[in-house]
Amino acid sequence: MNLKKVYLSVILLLFSCTLAFSQIPPPKKKLSGPPPPSMPSDSNRVLIDKIIKVTNHEAFFIDYCTKAVKTYGYKNEWDAETILARIELINFSSYSRTIYNSYASYSSEELKALLEVMVIINKNKRRSSTMILQNSMMQSNLDLYVSGLL
Repeated sequence: MNLKKVYLSVILLLFSCTLAFSQIPPPKKKLSGPPPPSMPSDSNRVLIDKIIKVTNHEAFFIDYCTKAVKTYGYKNEWDAETILARIELINFSSYSRTIYNSYASYSSEELKALLEVMVIINKNKRRSSTMILQNSMMQSNLDLYVSGLL
């Protein structure tokens, strides 16, 4: 009876070793990171630049960031020098990639139509503000940009 237990123990030990070796994962492939953001074609980029200009999106961006920095700075009792230093870090070209990425999936015809609508809406300069186009991704990235300033 003891001999049977020994044989059974040896067989189970050998079997468990083969299971352990069979569960070794294959070598990992080198990860290259996330795919790059989609960007529009050169002709669409020109249309997007016109939309940015017509909507005065750069001024909106700078104003939004400046107000957020000032509000946060005053609330946390920063001195004027610190607030000004943070405001000087605001750079629209760092954020503009988000806008290009947002419009990358639009066709030239759709961008032309958007541009026409934005020209019509924003042609009246007597209004106190211009209409801009902002989607949830743009807003999320804008908030992330602002939090990076703070």
